This record gives sequence, structure tokens and C-alpha cells, in this order.
Amino acid sequence: MEEKVKEQVKYQNLSDNICVALSFFVFAIIFELVSSLLLFGFFPTYFYISLMIISLWAFIIFLLPTKTFRKIVACVLLVFQFIILLVNDVLYNITGEVFTFDKLFLANEAAGTFSVMMINFWHMLLYALVLAAALFCVFGLPKYIKIFKATKKQFTALVASSLFVMFSFLGCASVEYLQNRNLILTEYPTTLAYSTLGFYGFYCSNAMLSIGALNSSSELSKSQYEEYLAYLSAGSTPSVTEMSGVSEGNNVLLILAESFDVAAIDEYFTPNLYKMWFEDGMFLQNYYAENKTNMSEGMALFGTYGRERPLITNVKLAEVYDYFSLPSLLKDKDESIQTLYTHSFKSSFYKRDITHSKVGFDNTIFASEQQEDIKKYNIENDDDYTWSVKDIYNNYMKDSNFFEYNKEQIIPSTGRFFTSFSTMVTHGTYEDRGSNREYYNILTSEENKEHFDKMIEDMNAQGFYIDKIEEKFLYYKAAVMDFDKMIGMMFDRLNELSILDKTTIYMFPDHNAYYDDLSYVIRGIDKSQVRLCNVNAYNIGACIYDQKVIKKYKGEEEYTSGVVVDKFTSVNDVYPTLCDILNLNYNTNLCYGKSLFLDEDRVFISLKDDRYILNDKYYYYDNKVYDAKTRKVCDNEEVQIQVDNILLKFEIHEKLYKSKKSFVSILEELGYEAKNV
Repeated sequence: MEEKVKEQVKYQNLSDNICVALSFFVFAIIFELVSSLLLFGFFPTYFYISLMIISLWAFIIFLLPTKTFRKIVACVLLVFQFIILLVNDVLYNITGEVFTFDKLFLANEAAGTFSVMMINFWHMLLYALVLAAALFCVFGLPKYIKIFKATKKQFTALVASSLFVMFSFLGCASVEYLQNRNLILTEYPTTLAYSTLGFYGFYCSNAMLSIGALNSSSELSKSQYEEYLAYLSAGSTPSVTEMSGVSEGNNVLLILAESFDVAAIDEYFTPNLYKMWFEDGMFLQNYYAENKTNMSEGMALFGTYGRERPLITNVKLAEVYDYFSLPSLLKDKDESIQTLYTHSFKSSFYKRDITHSKVGFDNTIFASEQQEDIKKYNIENDDDYTWSVKDIYNNYMKDSNFFEYNKEQIIPSTGRFFTSFSTMVTHGTYEDRGSNREYYNILTSEENKEHFDKMIEDMNAQGFYIDKIEEKFLYYKAAVMDFDKMIGMMFDRLNELSILDKTTIYMFPDHNAYYDDLSYVIRGIDKSQVRLCNVNAYNIGACIYDQKVIKKYKGEEEYTSGVVVDKFTSVNDVYPTLCDILNLNYNTNLCYGKSLFLDEDRVFISLKDDRYILNDKYYYYDNKVYDAKTRKVCDNEEVQIQVDNILLKFEIHEKLYKSKKSFVSILEELGYEAKNV
């Protein structure tokens, strides 16, 4: 009798073990399913991998020796899941991306542009309720459950049944792994991997991949080295176009227009942009962009970009780009050219303060380094509004203020120059900013009602409708009006120095105004359609102002006026187009894009996590080619060849980005020289 009692007492407190383990198991699954439904509208396609991992953690929690320890482990896992789900809810609804462990170093950039306006509070409330229920069950439920003192046989049976369930999940997970091996091993496209595998399936593999990337050797084998050297050698002589070298010797202004959309231009409220784009410049009405800011900037400056380790946050990769960056290529042709990078925001944004001195620029200027000086300057010039480049409510410095203070460096009075200028004032979210209040008042004043009504009428005629988001659009428009003021100052400076006809200006948006869904809503595009690749969402326009180019393109003896170009083009084509017209010796196999003036079809490859390839006629996603109008799968051999070529280039580039030593060696064999390393 005594032996039976001892055997029974040996396994006391199993009620707490079972309760905490089951609470974790149930609520981890609930979190998975709720999150998937809120983000994607469906449950994870392959869920057994997540179930296997959740059951393994539940089994570990069950075996932990003390009440306190098992509760801590269960709560840490649930709270971690809760936090990542909150982050993903914001990230996905704003950018179409989800969090990965290699994005931890981008936390500063995310915080710098974060606003409470991005949060879906109903989703947050639902997640919070699930977490509260989970914590109650972990801590409170054991008090209401009858104590279960198991015998040794009962304990063994309980463990055996748990292992049976876990190994059943493992068997199903193995089948899923074989079906999705490539997606699991690459996790690319990332959003597709996350929606397919679920939270635990995705993040466990992501953690292992991230750790493996840190410890793996990335240098090329001898055969790979020879293969990639031959590939890049084949691209060393670019095709000549009718525009090749037409602007050789020009000054260059490369303007990244943050979150810009052609829909924001009108004749009255933004007269300088209207004149530049629609009257005097080369309006690229079929220009597309769908990248993060640093990606588009990288594409324009280098013609290529590393997806896995973004350029602007990776110093080693920046040193590689120095060999063939635009400022480096320009210095190869003219050692006396002055090169400058400037950004009207903080220098730490994507670590530009560290990397941009390594990619061929002589100097860099950032608003954060001049903040107090510019404030003092503005007060002296009757603009005493207090703003901050660190303001959490995105009360950014005005581009016009920044340009006015730095115009002598941005456009120097002597010598040839190349200036890359990334703007900021049009960045979302779009709300009432004190710094832009003067423009908002002009836009909505009674005396301008006639012009306002005409703006709306013209937008409707062009297929842009703002009735569902009018207030947000007006805040955005106010920011664009300041950008327009800056453009006017820029042309005034060029005219003052009598160098407008000797200057090439390439203005391109990095991406559309996706904050507050603005670019989508005014086009009548539902967010779910964007995920299905409604290519119209990314047709946002760009402009080249270059009198020599326009004159040659139109076949005129003298420059008279602008021209509209309806060729499909994208941010990928900025670099090769500039190299073409400036007669720079670039490598076509180092570029994702092609010169605008090549009479060839071109495609755009998105570098964001939710990757696809597109032009204005079709798009490619998840190994299928779709017709852009019908969104149905289409079989087209010519299209598939274009897709295969850009994917091959993408894969080769990705391998090269991870192989700095080999990459540099290949570049030096091809005759490239570093300027700043």
C-alpha cells in the first residue's frame, strides 16, 4: 500500500503542467489563425510545420520542473508572438512586408518614420484580448482545475500520447517540407513564405537561416568565379543608341522624389512641377516604381542592388558599389567634377552617414547635421516655424528651406557638378503638419476655390478620384507644394548661373504614396487588388529635364519645348539611361534595367519582399506569368524569356553581393577602380 502511495505522490502537480502547456498550445494556434485571417484573409496553406513546432514547445513546457519556470517560458513565447504580430500588422498593411530577423538593424529607420496613424487599433484590440485570455489561462486556470496526481503508468501514457501527436504532426510536416522545400530554404518571397507556413513555421526557419548566413562562407568557388567573370565581361560593351553621349559634359541633378505621384501635379498649385513635367521636360508617363526608398536610391546610383543585405545599411556592400557608382563613373571621365549627396532628413536614416562617403561622393549634407543652423537662417528670413528632423509625428523639415540654405553646395557656381538629392517633405503619413500649414491654407482658402475645383475636375478627367481620402490628399498636396517651391528655387539657381541648358535633371519617385493607401485609393484600387499586382498602382510618372536630350529626341535644331514619352520604364532604368546620355562606360550585366532609348522591351523587378516582375502588359509572381489586364495566367514564350533573363541576372547578383572579395576581384579584372575605399 505504501509503495502505491509513493508511486502516486511522485507525479503530483501535473494539473499545472497540463494546464500551462495546453494553454500555450491553444493560444499559440489562435494567434496564428487570427493573424493570418486579418492579414491575408485565409489560414496558412501549410500549417503542420507550425503545429509540429508549437506541440514541441508545449511538450517542453509540460516537462519543465517548476511552476514558475514553465509559466515564464509560456508567457515569453506568447508575448513574443504577440509583439511580432503587432509589428507585422503595421508592416504588411503599409508596405506589404513582414518582419524578419535580418531587419533588426532597420529598427531605427522604422522608428524614424513611424506614426500612430499606421496602427489598426481594432486589430490591436483583438490581439490584446487574445493575449489577455492566454495569460489568464496560464496563471489563473490552474487554480480552478482539480489537482491530478498521476501514477507512473499514467504519466508514461500521457508522455507517450503527447509524443504520438507530435510525431504525427512531424510526419505531415515532412510532407509539407518536401512540397515547399525551396520556399522554406529561401523564404522568398518572404510574405508568401509567411502566409504559407504560418508564424512558427516561418520564424523558426528564418532564425536558422539568419544564424546560418552569419556563419557561412560566401566566397565564390573557382568555377563560379570564372562563370561570373565571363558573364560580366559579356556586358562590358553597352549598345549604342541614338542618344548615346548627347549630354556628355553636362552637370547632373539626380532627384529622388520621396513618395511622389504624378496625380499631385496641377497647373495652379504646383506650377513649377507642371512646367517641368508637362511643358519643358521629358515626361515619362509610363514610369513604374515599387521599392523601399533605399532600394530605389540604390538602383538609381548603382544600377543594381542587394536584396538580402540592403546596400545603404551594409558598409561592406557600399564599398563594392564604389567601383561602379554614378559618381565614380563620372570621376573616371572628369576628375574635376564635384560630387555631392544630400538628404533633407537625418543622416542615420538607412545609415547614409556611414555608407555614402564610401560610394564615390566627395561630400554629404544631411538636414540633421544642420538643423539648428537652418532654423536660425529661417528665422532671419521670416520663417520661424519650429520643426524637428526627429519629430515622431513626421513634422519634417521643408525641402524648400533645406535647398535654400544649401543651394550653393547643391548647385555650385563654378565647375561641373553631380548632385544626388533625396527629398523628404512628401513622406507619409499624411496629417496636418505645422510646417506645411501655409500651403494647406492656400490650397483650401475661399479665394482659391475656383482653382481648387478645377484641380479636382482635372483629376477626375485623368482617372484620379480623391473623394474617399480628400483630407489626407490635401495634407499630401500641401507637402507637394513645398517640393514644388523647391523645384522653382532650383530652376532659378540654374538660370541665375546660366547653366540650365548644360544641366541634366532626372527626377524619379522611389515609390508611390502608399502611406494611408493614398496612391491606391485615388486610383480606385482596393488594397487586396494591389497584392494581386494591379500594375496601375505603380505607374506614378517621372521626368527628365535636359534640353540636349529633348532636342535630339524630337529631331529639332534648337530646343523649343518638352515631350511626352510613353515607353514603359522604371526606376531600374535610371542608371543605364544616365550612363547612355552622359557617355559613361557602364556594364549592362551589372544593371537590372536598360537605357530608356534602347528600342527593346524592358521589365521591372521589385526588390521588396513581396517580389514580382512586371511591365505595363503583364506581371510575374509565384512562378506564373499573368496578363496585367485580365490577371489570368498566360502562356507567352517571349515574356517567359524576359522573366528568365532577369531572374538569372537577379540570382547572379545576389551571389555576388554575398561575395565581396570575389566581387571586387572580378571588378578589378574588368578594369574598374575604387574611388573612396
